[in-house]
Amino acid sequence: MMEVKGLVMTRVYNNKMFMLGLFILIAILFTGCMNKPEEIDEPEIVPVEQEETIKIDKNDPYLIFVNKENALPSDFIPESLVPIDGSLSSNQGISADAKALQSYLSMREAALEEDVHMVICSAYRSYGLQEVIYNRFLSSKGEEWTKAHSAYPGTSEHQTGLAMDITSSKMGYGLDVSFEDTKEGIWLRDHCAEYGFIIRYLEGKEAITGYTYEPWHIRYVGEEYSEYIMENGLTLEEFFEIASEE
Repeated sequence: MMEVKGLVMTRVYNNKMFMLGLFILIAILFTGCMNKPEEIDEPEIVPVEQEETIKIDKNDPYLIFVNKENALPSDFIPESLVPIDGSLSSNQGISADAKALQSYLSMREAALEEDVHMVICSAYRSYGLQEVIYNRFLSSKGEEWTKAHSAYPGTSEHQTGLAMDITSSKMGYGLDVSFEDTKEGIWLRDHCAEYGFIIRYLEGKEAITGYTYEPWHIRYVGEEYSEYIMENGLTLEEFFEIASEE
């Protein structure tokens, strides 16, 4: 009897253990179904920005590139020069490229409507005239100053007929960095690109252009490129670095 009883007790115990194990297994499975799987954040796909490609026509006469490393021949004279009316300039007998002058006249007319009075101080300069100006500065100011403020003959944008120096009566018709704070200087900076001009020698870009900041010096490049150059704060040197020929 004792053996039978022991056998029964063993079976009961085993059944209990089996039921307990089964309950634990069900609980584990149930819990696993209730828990949401851990969400893995997928990496954000960031589109790669492609640099904008600027196409230029290498034969465009308004994109002629002149700087300290790119000189013009001593006998270079633009074919499209036209005289500037004496009433528009503080110096008499000067001339400019025909298209550049026409664009300037349109710009001047728009400026006058806002009571802004700009005057041309200088435009086209021959190789010979630039030589006289450069040597005069060299004698009076020294080599270091002259190289930062005046172009060596053949490397002046004025020889292209596309560059102009703008002044006003408030400036005494002279050229000075303070022009940037005048009504004319501010208007010129804000609107010149609308008429195909850029401020050629920018502040903070002296190491690139080789010249000190000149808020009065504008260069005609055409409306197709002027707004891009000005909006992006580029020098012509930087513009030609990113531009490609058609």
